Amino acid sequence: MRIPVIDHWWQTETGWPVAADLIGLEPMPTKAGSATVPVSGFDVRVLAADGTECAAGEEGSGQVPHALVVLKSGADLPADRLTADVVAAVRDRIGPIAALR
Repeated sequence: MRIPVIDHWWQTETGWPVAADLIGLEPMPTKAGSATVPVSGFDVRVLAADGTECAAGEEGSGQVPHALVVLKSGADLPADRLTADVVAAVRDRIGPIAALR
């Protein structure tokens, strides 16, 4: 069909109308996990638990997955390869939203 596929985060019923890739203006660069930009008419802000506005780039205290791996006796796998394999398995089974670090 030769038309762009626009991803939509759709985590709540407000989703697309509040934050979107405004394809009618121009294609915007996308970033995994980002809804692109706030849409006109909405005052979109991220708030801390106490109601104060979070600074741009501030990391929240949401859930971050951790992996505890126990290798079988005699397993000989370089740490960087093991890390890459575990991250790939988490992304495959849960999805890239699980940002395993």
